[in-house]
Amino acid sequence: MKRSNIEDLLPLSPLQEGLFFHSLYDNEAADTYAVQVVIRLTGKLDTSALRLAAEAMLARHASLRVRFRYRKSGKPIQMVMGEVELPWREVDLEHLESAEQDAELARIAEEDRALGFELSKAPLLRCTLVRTREDEHCLIWSNHHILLDGWSNAVLFRELFTLYKCRGDDSQLPFVPSYRDYLAWIARQDTGAAETAWQEALADLDGPTRIDISGKKQTAAAPDRLTHTVSQELADALSATARAHDLTLNTLIQGAWAILLSRMTGRDDVVFGATVAGRPPEIPSVDKMVGLFINTLPVRIRLDSSQPLGELLTQVQDQQARLMDHQHLGLSRIQRVSGHEELFDTVVVFENYPVESAASAALDEEVQVADISVRDATHYPVSLMVVPGRGLELRLDYQPDLFEREWVEALADRLVRVLGAMAAGLDVPVGRVDVLGEAERRQVLSGWNDTARRMPDAVLSELFEAQVERTPDAVAVVFQGLELTYAELNARANRLARYLIRLG
Repeated sequence: MKRSNIEDLLPLSPLQEGLFFHSLYDNEAADTYAVQVVIRLTGKLDTSALRLAAEAMLARHASLRVRFRYRKSGKPIQMVMGEVELPWREVDLEHLESAEQDAELARIAEEDRALGFELSKAPLLRCTLVRTREDEHCLIWSNHHILLDGWSNAVLFRELFTLYKCRGDDSQLPFVPSYRDYLAWIARQDTGAAETAWQEALADLDGPTRIDISGKKQTAAAPDRLTHTVSQELADALSATARAHDLTLNTLIQGAWAILLSRMTGRDDVVFGATVAGRPPEIPSVDKMVGLFINTLPVRIRLDSSQPLGELLTQVQDQQARLMDHQHLGLSRIQRVSGHEELFDTVVVFENYPVESAASAALDEEVQVADISVRDATHYPVSLMVVPGRGLELRLDYQPDLFEREWVEALADRLVRVLGAMAAGLDVPVGRVDVLGEAERRQVLSGWNDTARRMPDAVLSELFEAQVERTPDAVAVVFQGLELTYAELNARANRLARYLIRLG
């Protein structure tokens, strides 16, 4: 592109830097951070108006028209382009039967997501509009996560359908607050104070908390997802428990995950990643900005088996509050000041983005949103995404080359069991929280301890002589590089016996 088309040069936010590095680190791997939103629309849709709306939205938001590259100095930069063309495709599946439509729509969505994005080319988003019936369409919106977070999607889709009603004319829409203001706010923060705060929070940590101990190398396979919906009854009980103790539901989720990690790793000092919103209230109109504000940061929790759950959770929440002013620091820098190249391999994301309600609010009776689904992921071996709503949805994304689905199902069951213990009351000591189901408990206590076996009626020396006869050339003893077969060991034992007899 010509340099004359460049509107602005901007630094990267902390998570943008991480995602940019990750995209270049292994360009053979699947594009984990390709996000896809599928919106089912019913009613008489004006497809040309929807395209005009999407193009107007791209023109309005500079943060959607960026590409990324490294400067000669080695520092990453995002370049805001003046004019870019929106990749737009329309597909008609109306001629297919219902089952064929579903299969073809799934194929189109999967193919689109697998395309990924080249971060040096703008825009890092594209749209595919699929017609399934005269009064039913699917809008497949794909973008790289480096552009947007979940809250930004809610802002964008409200705006998209507002622009749809006026065929892309944005003259009546409010002023667009600039993502640049957020980046400028980051530049003004006290980095030294933030580094000190995180260094203290992670002091004396003896190493990372890893749930994957297989030693296997991750392949380029895309993560699989297991979805488990917590009952409305348990979700309500958890919310009531949180309110009664002045805790957030997110704190309960983090505490439960820490207990689970502790039991699975045998550590009483655990660390995992958590995603924070990253929208400082002191920035004017920050809730209406479009960009990547979130950040993934370490959560360290020390567990004492005798401590009541309530005390543990209060400590977790207080610690998070103390670090709130320092959540702008990037993970790579936090790892550096902690003295550890790695801190965790699991991450917890508490999603509460009103994407569906925001999109629906901008439409009228002529066209309505029937459903919205979002596909996103992280590069971590296991990620827990918690989505409040009807009940409580737990989404466990996992690397299929590292974990069997049955293992992940058991993990979800254990997490629900811990949450159930919290809902029942927070006076219980941490060590009394049971993570095992009945079948697992029987296996641990009985199955794995069922080592009884019938032994022959003979003394040890007779058993050894019998083994010598069966496998005289098999290795019996290895010590400091020396190997003895059963025959050799037997001969040495006999010589020692004769020597001891001579000594009386």
